[in-house]
Amino acid sequence: MRKGLCTLIDWQKFDCQIVGTAENGLQAKQAVIDLQPDILIADIKMPVLDGLELAQWIHASQLQVQIILLTAFADFSYAQQAIQYGVSDYITKTGNMDEIVDAVERCKQKLDRQRAFNLDMESRELLTKRSLQQQSGQASMILLWNFHSSMIPMSENVMDSTEEPQAASLDKAS
Repeated sequence: MRKGLCTLIDWQKFDCQIVGTAENGLQAKQAVIDLQPDILIADIKMPVLDGLELAQWIHASQLQVQIILLTAFADFSYAQQAIQYGVSDYITKTGNMDEIVDAVERCKQKLDRQRAFNLDMESRELLTKRSLQQQSGQASMILLWNFHSSMIPMSENVMDSTEEPQAASLDKAS
């Protein structure tokens, strides 16, 4: 199935690139760590570490990987577990490659929405940061202004410590 997925579908046509393959779940886990794929297509039944265990690890690690699980079993309990671990799609192996391509397209759309959301959040954070920097700059300018205004000669009156300083009149009234 793995070799068929690599060769029978023109992934470039769908703007996708295969960055790695694995023969078992442990290799797949290491590939996820090393290659950081956007989408993982895994069989539920794999040696060493099965697809559900791999999905559980990805979910627990909070990795941003879309997971498509393939299975020969139409077992509802597998599907329930897959949903619990954030699996994007659960496809029975029927030999129909269109289902897999459709699942990949849905994953790509979800990734696009996530990236747009993340960019929006980053933009908001940047705007907030700039706003705070501007406010900080304003405060500095206000402090600078207050500093300069306190350098205007004061009147001859002795001031109570609670009174605001008064600027001396610049008119010389004799």
